Amino acid sequence: MSVPSLEADLAGLLSTTDGRGSADGTVHAAMQRLLAQEEAGQASLRPQVVRRGGIADAKRRLWETAARKIGVEEEYQGWLRAHQETSQQMIEASPTGQRGAVELGRAFTAPPIDRTITGIIGELWWARTDATFPAGYQVEFKPDGAHLFGNRIWSDGDLWKGSLQVLAKFVLDTNRMPGPGRFTSLPHCELFGKMTGATGWTWGDDWSKCWLHVAQFVNGGPAGARIAEGHDHRNVFFISDSERLEVHDLPGFIQFPRVDFNLDPHHPLIITLEIRLDFQMEGHSQIFFGSRAPGQPPVMRDALLRTFQWNLQRV
Repeated sequence: MSVPSLEADLAGLLSTTDGRGSADGTVHAAMQRLLAQEEAGQASLRPQVVRRGGIADAKRRLWETAARKIGVEEEYQGWLRAHQETSQQMIEASPTGQRGAVELGRAFTAPPIDRTITGIIGELWWARTDATFPAGYQVEFKPDGAHLFGNRIWSDGDLWKGSLQVLAKFVLDTNRMPGPGRFTSLPHCELFGKMTGATGWTWGDDWSKCWLHVAQFVNGGPAGARIAEGHDHRNVFFISDSERLEVHDLPGFIQFPRVDFNLDPHHPLIITLEIRLDFQMEGHSQIFFGSRAPGQPPVMRDALLRTFQWNLQRV
């Protein structure tokens, strides 16, 4: 599932010669080529279900047969009910917590940024932002940034995988190029909020896992080809045991991995910033934006994502 992109009026932006675009439409053509390539690659982000439930079913049947043969069916049923009750307490099927304002969460100190670099020459300007997300989650664009929110519960022995992805594109046109040479791109973004993972109990594995992936992709040259890219992965939470609840702060300030490349000033440059949350759930599990105290209902809160324009730096 995806939402409409948040984008500048590219037709007007890129058909003028006021310093914000090119008169011959080269940026627009390069952008359309890049979007077509990305659309072809979206299949890898579609939710997947990996068949693993057979082991849990076999284990359940074995225990039921053993309890019946040794005459402890009543004790077995009592033990089973206790686990099921605990599991229901850990996972809120119908959360009563209401979606609320963003929690900034962890305090942080941002690395110093040279605020004197504000000129037009060499500055990457925002062009559009797109979002893709699985059922249960949403991305909503607001004046203060992209709001990420939602809640998903999985109750199945098979493994579910899904991703929430935001792609922000920035453009440097030929009329604002700093000249040929080797350059560094080192943008940053902000991602504030809290995320909660929880597991109940089943006969198989109970997993609730989340990773954060950030990357930048640099496209330029005559064909608008990929000329550089950088990736960074980090774990948000990794719950692989039953009956667990964890609340984690999102990182706040995020520095994208540095990339160096040779700049061709005769063709537009497009840099795509990717911010992606990858989810895995198995057994009885839940992942949502917000927080929860033990024994209390979930408090649904938005996470806030902001991206910023930046300048290339000559190496």
